[in-house]
Amino acid sequence: MTHSIHVGFIVVPNYLSALKLFLNFVSAVMLLPDKPEKINLPTSNNHLHRTLSLTNAAGSAGDFHALRDTLNKRIQDNCFNTKSTFDFVIDETFSSSLLNSLLQTLSTLNRGVTHKNAFDSLITHLCKFQCVDDALHAIKYMARTDAGGCRPSATTFYPVLNILSRQEAIGHARRVVDFMSTLGVNLDLTGHNYFLVAHCYVGDVAAAAGVLKKMGGRWDWCGCAYV
Repeated sequence: MTHSIHVGFIVVPNYLSALKLFLNFVSAVMLLPDKPEKINLPTSNNHLHRTLSLTNAAGSAGDFHALRDTLNKRIQDNCFNTKSTFDFVIDETFSSSLLNSLLQTLSTLNRGVTHKNAFDSLITHLCKFQCVDDALHAIKYMARTDAGGCRPSATTFYPVLNILSRQEAIGHARRVVDFMSTLGVNLDLTGHNYFLVAHCYVGDVAAAAGVLKKMGGRWDWCGCAYV
């Protein structure tokens, strides 16, 4: 069966040519800045800013009861958490005791989306500071306690795999995948793409081809699709 690669309106019939095209595409994308410019939100989002300020104020003061209440209320008010929710966790104040207090607080949040979204947001925030071991500690805590009735999913691991692939720490990333397997979490398309991008960025076409084979010959990244 002959495969073809579709990128926009371009059709590349050759498999190796597809990998080379993808390699060039990834190399260009990886040069983009990690931090996009901040966009001023409209005044209609004042409530979101207010709840975010309350969350960070409670966290900065070490008032974990208030933090629990504000995190619960954010979801009730349709204000989902982001990596900015935990901006009070910074290098100067971060410690293992603070992290454990946060994890204990998150485990008492309302079940379901509130619990899962808060844990995933904290993990994303930790990875922003390249605290991979602490992020994995949070995931292990989440899995061990099964608090709130939510366990780690493939999306929970995205920030960890993303930072490890950017650091070209493929061995470490593979150990994370092994850990995922012990939790019954399979590597999905996005997870495979992190490995694919990492291999292509360093020019390892053979390893990239191996990832494509594991994916069953299908990948989709930033508008590219291999079929």
